[in-house]
Parts: sequence; C-alpha cells; structure tokens
Amino acid sequence: MMQIYFLSIVLNVLAGLVLLSRKPSEVHSESDNKKRPLQSANEALSENEFFQNKSVCLITGILSLLVGVIKFFCVAKGGLIILGDLIPAVMGITAGFAILLNYYLTTATTEVNLPSVLKLIFVDNIYWLGIAAFAVAALHFVAPGVLFL
Repeated sequence: MMQIYFLSIVLNVLAGLVLLSRKPSEVHSESDNKKRPLQSANEALSENEFFQNKSVCLITGILSLLVGVIKFFCVAKGGLIILGDLIPAVMGITAGFAILLNYYLTTATTEVNLPSVLKLIFVDNIYWLGIAAFAVAALHFVAPGVLFL
C-alpha cells in the first residue's frame, strides 16, 4: 500500500522535526553540558513556533504511533508481511511514543516520576531520536523494497 508507505515517510520526517525542535533545556538534564552536533540548526528549529505548538505535537505523535503500528502489517511491494518494513515501523512507534511522553510531561499538572530507563531514552536523548527518525525516513524513501528497511 503506497499510502501507508508515503504516510510513514512523511510522519517520520515530521516526528523528527518535532523531536529536534525541543529546546536544549528540555532536551538535556542540567548535568549534561556537552555541545551537540547541528546545534545551530536545532536552535533555528526551536524558534519555529509551528513545531512548538502543542496541538501539532499531539497530532504528530498520535499519527506517527498509529501509522507505525499499521506499518507492521502493510508493507511496500514484495516484502514479508510482518517483517517487511520493520525499521520504519519501529521508528514511527518510538518517535510517536517519545513525542506523546514529552507532551504529557509538559502538560501534566503534577510531578511525574519516570523510570530512569524511560527518562534516559525518551527525554534526555530526544535529540538523537529526531536524527534517527530523519535517517530512517531517508533510507525508507530511497530503498522501499529492501527487507527490514
């Protein structure tokens, strides 16, 4: 189904932009003072109000998660039914979950105590998830029929 293939690529790119648009204070804990690669590009994205809009984040997270789940069962031409587009599906689910988790953390009225593993992967390293979403979308666009990609 080419529609799901197209949605997977577009939503992985959008999810990558939303994840990369997080401000540095939201991305890293106070103890991490390392300079990140592409920091000037990230600062330009952080100033863009479109990707900071809570509605855009919520819709992108939900759609990315949903299309990632659907992508497990609808593959590009000639792939295996379950494993055909494994990496784009997992990246869509991961990026969607990260966006929704960060949306919840910013809108919660009470303090949320996350397990350290979830905090490390989905809050502290959200910048790297954004880069991974871009990379997976680019690879999936270039090579749609490759097994696992």
